[in-house]
Amino acid sequence: GNQPNYKQMLGFNEVEPELQKKLDEIEKIDYALIFRPDTYSASFLDKIRSKTKKFCTYQWDGLKRYPAIDPLIPKFDRFFVFDSSDLCRDGVLPTTNFCVSSLTREQLFDEKLATDVYYLGSYYKDRLPILFQMLSQLESIDLTVKYIFKSSKPNPSKIYPLLTTDQPLTFEENLKNTYNSKIIIDLVYEGHKGLSFRVFEALTFDKKIITTNESVKQYDFYDPNNIFVWTNNTTVEELNSFVSKPVHPVSQHLKHKYSFENWINYILDVGDYTPIGLPDTSVTN
Repeated sequence: GNQPNYKQMLGFNEVEPELQKKLDEIEKIDYALIFRPDTYSASFLDKIRSKTKKFCTYQWDGLKRYPAIDPLIPKFDRFFVFDSSDLCRDGVLPTTNFCVSSLTREQLFDEKLATDVYYLGSYYKDRLPILFQMLSQLESIDLTVKYIFKSSKPNPSKIYPLLTTDQPLTFEENLKNTYNSKIIIDLVYEGHKGLSFRVFEALTFDKKIITTNESVKQYDFYDPNNIFVWTNNTTVEELNSFVSKPVHPVSQHLKHKYSFENWINYILDVGDYTPIGLPDTSVTN
């Protein structure tokens, strides 16, 4: 059948016996947090549930793409989604992605990595024309561009001469690339309204972001100086005008709200935290 999580399920099947063994050694757990619950077997989730006081999960992908998730929702005490259009389901709570950065400025700064524009993303055919057009426009206003287009196959397109790479990149390397860039590019998955991790990395490091996700305009940190929503009709003049404006640093209050520290307290419902809601994005196209 059409299972978008098929690959991940195969991966889980390989490690499940080992994980089951580790789980058997644990008697009781206060909190358990699972990411992407549809990639685990129902029996494994039930076993964790039986040992846990508070069982939480975060599905950072639209529920519509993963119908296998529906019967799992009642297994959890707190089930979080990042796409406002999923909030119509019973038993789900809102949250966004977050930014994790325990690295200091000294650890992040690297002059050799300096670039104007940075993009990291997986190769999807639909992204090629958009990314190519965007990068061409940015290069035409003399900006330096660094992009990492992840694919297991070498450059798959003759029309759009963008290079792909299968080289792994660590989480820290990506954060360093982001930190040493001025502008981050973010391409939304078709049909998604939830915001990617890129948006929160840009917010944390006071970087500009060019995104194709129009719902970003509905969020409390949206500032046209910092965030540009790109469409197929975007002109070089509009981009140039955006690029030349100074960044408005985001308030500490908002940075804290979208930090991992606040996020985890909110998810587990422990200690003091600022709840993270989702705006009504049905007002955008």
